[in-house]
Amino acid sequence: MKTNSYGETTSEEIIEAAQRLCPEGYHFSALINSQDAVAIRHIAGIGIDSHLQAITNSKMEVKFQDYGTRLVCLFSPEDLAVVCRRLQELEEQLPDMGAGDLRQSILQTLDIEEI
Repeated sequence: MKTNSYGETTSEEIIEAAQRLCPEGYHFSALINSQDAVAIRHIAGIGIDSHLQAITNSKMEVKFQDYGTRLVCLFSPEDLAVVCRRLQELEEQLPDMGAGDLRQSILQTLDIEEI
């Protein structure tokens, strides 16, 4: 596992790890009204940001299943780097939303730890 200081993981490190561990895309699924799904919908709706980046090569859909309505996403490695950066920015703006915890969870699945 690679270890970085909190917030210091680069986009390149995220892209490289995602390409290595999930070359077909990073799968994400959450109940539609969960904090995680709300955070993802929020950051995906931003469009092009001040870094001139957007989430453009990913698939997001709502699925109605027996155990609840879910937001299901398949993020490209490049978009996953944007997702992680935006989650960190959202955590700084709205700490009660839990975006930082979601970011940490995503990074951990990519074998990246921030301390």
